[in-house]
Amino acid sequence: MSESVEKSTEKTEESSFSRLLPLTGLAGLLISSEVVYLALLQLDAINGWQPVLTFWIEMAALFVFYFLAAVLVARCESIKKFALWLIIFGAVLFRVTLLPAGIPFEYSPSEKLEAVRSDVLGKEVAYDRFLLFDNDVWRYVWDGHVTANGVNPYRYAPTDPHLDVFGGESVEFDETDEFDELSDEASSNAAGESRNEATDGLDIWRDIRDNVNHADVTTIYPPLAQFVFWLAHAIAPGSIFVMKAFLVLCELIGILFLALTLRRLGLAVTSVILYAWNPLMIKVFAGSGHADAILVAAICAAVYFIVCGWKSIGAAAFGLAILAKLSPVILVPFVVRRVGWRRSLIVPGVVLIGYLPFIDAGQNLFSGFLKFAREWQFNAGPFALIRWLSEFVTDDSASMARMICGVLIFAIVAFLAWRDDLSDGYFVSSSAIALGAAIILSPTVMPWYLSWVLPLAVMARQFVWVYFTAIVLAAFHIMIDLNEYAYVLWLEYSLFFALVGLGHRFARR
Repeated sequence: MSESVEKSTEKTEESSFSRLLPLTGLAGLLISSEVVYLALLQLDAINGWQPVLTFWIEMAALFVFYFLAAVLVARCESIKKFALWLIIFGAVLFRVTLLPAGIPFEYSPSEKLEAVRSDVLGKEVAYDRFLLFDNDVWRYVWDGHVTANGVNPYRYAPTDPHLDVFGGESVEFDETDEFDELSDEASSNAAGESRNEATDGLDIWRDIRDNVNHADVTTIYPPLAQFVFWLAHAIAPGSIFVMKAFLVLCELIGILFLALTLRRLGLAVTSVILYAWNPLMIKVFAGSGHADAILVAAICAAVYFIVCGWKSIGAAAFGLAILAKLSPVILVPFVVRRVGWRRSLIVPGVVLIGYLPFIDAGQNLFSGFLKFAREWQFNAGPFALIRWLSEFVTDDSASMARMICGVLIFAIVAFLAWRDDLSDGYFVSSSAIALGAAIILSPTVMPWYLSWVLPLAVMARQFVWVYFTAIVLAAFHIMIDLNEYAYVLWLEYSLFFALVGLGHRFARR
């Protein structure tokens, strides 16, 4: 009797030890990652070899810890319930840590806290122009500002003289000045009020306006993004910290829907770590503050509702996804087949309602987006190759490459739609492939674009996109001397397509 009790005690101790060890390992990886994220706050993110190399080394360390954590969680069934809480804690902690990224690196912790306070109160522009090598967030703050002052952000580029009064400029007006092109509310502000009254009472808007990237182009961000920008402005006008916090909140909502969808699909909920702890996602949203976080929330919500069979809500959420970013429009064939033709009318209805408040912009409504689509090229892979080959047959190689890549994307989506078996698994898988193809064949492949496909890739177990989030960091080589080098692009996309080939080979086996 005593021997059986002793054996039972030993088994219990072994079981506790076997459960404690992987949990301790996961906690250790969480702490190690947090140390590196704190180091990222000390990075002097300016142009040059040293800052970029330091950034790569720190991101490489984060990816090593991230991959180890994902493997540990996947292989230790006994800790999954406890691991989920650690995953949630780490996901929030890492993002909160990087919210001050962009505040001058030489500041002490107490000085950083004071800078955050000044930023939230609108006392000063406390952040550097570039936040971990990115500066799109200034446009969001500016768009929210002009929208709150009754000006349609699609009508005027930030540098337009009509907006001088909202940019903190010393502009004199008299009773005869006309502002027919501005809204009534903006006109009343501009015509008779002081500069401070017309600019939310803050003296920071000149600096914010100067920090806007491509300030001669009207905004490219759709209405749902504009709503989030306005909401952040309503809480704290001119605050980068609050804007980033809103975007991180959107991303966390997306992570919640991702976890719910994984459970609905019968997959391990702890697989959410592949997104929640992904260093690139944490860097681009909490660190740099990109608006694609809004799309993450909307697309994950849409997939969840569609998978659950809540067709009308799913269609409405998908409409919101298009209002967050136009790229999900290529998923229309898969959504229509699942919600039905009648309910699919909800999608354009939601999009139309979203655009109605801005319709007075007329032809300017999409001018910024069209300029971006026609002219910009960055970190392009297949597109750059096709453009180079097109130079042998046409003088307008850029247009030819855009046409060819557009046809390829259409062909891929059509083929996937033709093979659609209406299963949930095929829905997430084909959606990931379609969005992934749109990214890879695009003339502009920004690292944060991978947030469009990563949640779907986690659901579909398409790990090549997880690996590509690490490889795409090569794109930041442009911050060394503002030149893009072909050999880096060859290395980046050769690794990607090699991984695609290996994945296909293992899948066939």
